[in-house]
Amino acid sequence: MLVLLVAAGVVVGQLSLVVIPLVLALFPAALLAPAARLLKRLGAPPALAALVTILGALLVLGAVVALLVPTVAAELPALTESARAGVDDLLQATPGSTRRQSAGGCGPPWAGTSAASCSSPRWTPC
Repeated sequence: MLVLLVAAGVVVGQLSLVVIPLVLALFPAALLAPAARLLKRLGAPPALAALVTILGALLVLGAVVALLVPTVAAELPALTESARAGVDDLLQATPGSTRRQSAGGCGPPWAGTSAASCSSPRWTPC
């Protein structure tokens, strides 16, 4: 019985290597098929209809990325600061963490500050 379960697991694992990319390829194909059909109905050869449809989809995708990049780039400093604060919160909440929070404005040695210049260091090794 155990051998059958292991064999079934191996078969499912091998099938997933084929099935997952196939399913992922079906989504854009299903989205682009109506445009290709329309071009064929208007008299374009099938290869040209497919080429124009794919190039159009890539153009639209590129335009969306081009519109989003400046917005994301403008938010990057705030995102970086938020991620840094989140990591600090996580490190403070983690038992056994090497970072401790106190009232001083000091940081860990790798942040360019030293414990000697701080009256109450924020970073103390365990």
